[in-house]
Amino acid sequence: DLYLDDPDYLVVPGFYLNVPGRYQLLNDNLLDLSHLSYLHQTSIGNEEMASAPEEREEGENWLSTKRSAKDIPCPPLYAPLFGYEGNVERYFGMHFYMPGLHAGFDEFRKPVDGQEKGDMLGRLNVYHVVTPGKLHTTNYFFAVGRNFAKSDEVTENLLKGLEPVLQEDAFATEAIEAMLNDLGEVPPEFLARGDAHAVRGRRILEALIKKDMEQSTPLSHAG
Repeated sequence: DLYLDDPDYLVVPGFYLNVPGRYQLLNDNLLDLSHLSYLHQTSIGNEEMASAPEEREEGENWLSTKRSAKDIPCPPLYAPLFGYEGNVERYFGMHFYMPGLHAGFDEFRKPVDGQEKGDMLGRLNVYHVVTPGKLHTTNYFFAVGRNFAKSDEVTENLLKGLEPVLQEDAFATEAIEAMLNDLGEVPPEFLARGDAHAVRGRRILEALIKKDMEQSTPLSHAG
């Protein structure tokens, strides 16, 4: 569920970036949620997110990942928006609708003992749209929704806080693109255990692209 027509959610447009890196590199970044622990630790990330258990599902043209962590610090960006100090339960994930929509959720609750979930602090839904630009550039569109504190002031503060996060994603993509250009070729893959979801997404997308190319009919030329 994208929550775009849910009356409990306020969805607002965010940003557009022209990223100097190839489309698949940004896809890989968004598919690997462990990057929030490293790339975004000072804003929306937590150290604990990289080691949180992961649940993965997939279909013919989609892929999803979910993680949860309990009794962890509330990220620096969100704590003042919730008006809350203390640890939280965090449930987060991303659903990749191929070829270019990453729809994520980030739910925060007060911590409780046992298996039950605590009281809701707030839930955000994020929408990353990634499309190829030129050969080695990417169009990156972003929007965000939330079910809490729907004032214009909170919207402004939320977008102000998220803009550097998007810039960090773009910077990481640009840096990897620069390394590939310096090498002059794509190096052999070295896969760590944490890469499983991103690699699976890349494989499914590559298969869809290959299938589309095989089904395409070349234009006929009169003569």
